[in-house]
Amino acid sequence: MASGLIDFGVGRILSVLENEVLQQTGFSDEIDAMKQKLRFMKSFLEQHGNTSSHGDKVFATFVKETRVLAYKIESIIDEFSYHVNRRRGQSWLKRAAHYPMYLQKRRSIACQLQAVKQDIQGLSESMSTFRPETSQGTVPPPAADGGDKNWVKNLQESSFFLKDDSLVGVDEAKEELTGWLLDPDSQRIVVTVVGMSGSGKTSLAGNIFRSRHVRKHFDSYAWVTISQSYSINNVLSTMIKEFTKETGLQRGTDFSSMEYRDLVEILVNYLQDKRYFLVFDDVWSIEFWKLICVALPDGIHGSRLMIITRDERVANFSYGLESRVHPVQPLSADKAWELFCNKAFPRNREQSISPNIELIARNLVHKSRGLPLAIVTLGSMMSTRRSESEWRKVENRLNWELSNNPELKDIHRILHVSFSDLPYPLKHCFLFSSIFPEDDKIEGKSLIRMWMAQGFVDSRRGVELEEVADGYLMELVYRNLLQVVSRNIHGRPKAFKMHDMVREVALIMSKEESLSLFSMDGELLPIDALSHTTKIEKLQLAGKLERLPSWFKTLHKLTRLSLGASSLGEDAMSCIGGIPNLVKLSIYNNAYEGDRLCFQEGFPCLKVLEVTRMRYLEDIVIAKGAMPHLQKLKIGYCRGVKRVPDGIESLTKLEKLSLSQASDELLERIRGENGIDRSKVNHIPIIKHVLATKNGISTEKLS
Repeated sequence: MASGLIDFGVGRILSVLENEVLQQTGFSDEIDAMKQKLRFMKSFLEQHGNTSSHGDKVFATFVKETRVLAYKIESIIDEFSYHVNRRRGQSWLKRAAHYPMYLQKRRSIACQLQAVKQDIQGLSESMSTFRPETSQGTVPPPAADGGDKNWVKNLQESSFFLKDDSLVGVDEAKEELTGWLLDPDSQRIVVTVVGMSGSGKTSLAGNIFRSRHVRKHFDSYAWVTISQSYSINNVLSTMIKEFTKETGLQRGTDFSSMEYRDLVEILVNYLQDKRYFLVFDDVWSIEFWKLICVALPDGIHGSRLMIITRDERVANFSYGLESRVHPVQPLSADKAWELFCNKAFPRNREQSISPNIELIARNLVHKSRGLPLAIVTLGSMMSTRRSESEWRKVENRLNWELSNNPELKDIHRILHVSFSDLPYPLKHCFLFSSIFPEDDKIEGKSLIRMWMAQGFVDSRRGVELEEVADGYLMELVYRNLLQVVSRNIHGRPKAFKMHDMVREVALIMSKEESLSLFSMDGELLPIDALSHTTKIEKLQLAGKLERLPSWFKTLHKLTRLSLGASSLGEDAMSCIGGIPNLVKLSIYNNAYEGDRLCFQEGFPCLKVLEVTRMRYLEDIVIAKGAMPHLQKLKIGYCRGVKRVPDGIESLTKLEKLSLSQASDELLERIRGENGIDRSKVNHIPIIKHVLATKNGISTEKLS
């Protein structure tokens, strides 16, 4: 799991250093030097995290320090962004008048960047003191389990040998795939089997591959596991060994010293006149095919290739003459129950099961949503539980069991590999998507807006943020981490859902990364379950809360807080106001119940306040002295608010007021010099209103 942690540290810094705002500081050389140093640090952390079994505390400390640096850089970006945006909104005369102030701010940013550079240098030097082995050219010994990726590879290869009682509900799939393999068509055919992690792809394909009925149809056959990282020469060597295993033609040959060209030549010569059957398991990228296809003759002997993948793009790639795709579907409810019973009650299927235990068992099967890995793993674990209390305990804290019970590590770790392979920005987007309740349909447009509001979407020159975010969404779909549940009239995915088991693991990973706590379980969020969150830096709570817990003020490291659909009362704001380092507060989707939202005191470090989609809200009041450093205020989709917030004139550092879908009454009060509330907002450099219509989005400048 090291790579995920590192991405939230060093990967995060590398991502924020790409921000376009930093390029406008004029210190691109300094930034490039920092990036180079960070890449070396990332390599060290990946090696240390994946190979050291005794240095966990050292590794965790380094990751923590890189996160601190990431927040420092984000803070610099936020600060400089406000000044850049402020200048953009000014006339040329105002820009000229304020130029000395702008230069002073650039000098301040330069000093802060220099300090960050020194921090990076210091951290890099500290790391070097903990790698004496690597400085002498030796690599530390691997951990006992060889790391997550090797462990998962072993698990996948063991799936090849699963017994028939672990294969339930696959008869139709076997019939279809076998029919394609034995098709009399003499052209080579590529068959792809695609599905999410744990869906039983390898087990299904392995069962077909071992079939004598299938094997006798071909002159030669081979099974090769690829995985995320592979050596093409090793793959070619394995293919030769597998194809010639029964004949012994290449027995004793040392392939390690052979070049790529030599290996390809051996394969082509051996397969040229044969009808062969080749399976590539766990393929992550179509780049692999470009390297391997030259070694595979596509003659007219009826050869067949099978590619097993979790990525839709790999499955739907054009592999030449003819390709066929088999998407692995979840098991039906009755087949899922049959598979679970095979594992949980192997010796007393004929005996009656306690009605209460059966009810719990069926609920666990329902949670698995037809995912064979989850069903088999849960069933095997529950086979040792005898009493109803033991069953009830697992049912009530399945999330904890997935995280802490070694018997369930199969589910957690195999899904974690998919998460680790995500690019850094997508990690946040994926984890955020787990806040929606089980079975909830997630509207694509709404999810994209939420990602953007949280700052998860990286800006790219010349590309709209919505377009970037849409690419993120489709990437998660291609990787089978989100499932499409409906499409628009043009066939474009419109609504999505997250598999329950994937969601459970995503919630666990959110806590493991110590970055945020995302929760939206049921109608009421359990306060007691949130009692160990005092060290987090970002917190997202989406779901109903009766109240905020008394320990909320102890979140001294919390810098960003989002509350959605929380239905909180008046006292909640005073509690939040006591969080000492809170920089950004987002309140949305009726997070507050009243019609009058009052910020009486506190919020000493708050720079960004967002209030959106509050159906019942009519007034916003900001007491004098509250939010002394507020720089950006956003009010969106609050049609009941008819005037600017009371006390806005006291926010002397406010630089931007953003309104979206505001009421006509509010807009009239600040339009032009004669607006009733105009004098209250004259000190704000940028005021704009965004309105979405049938013809698109329009922006009105009000400053």
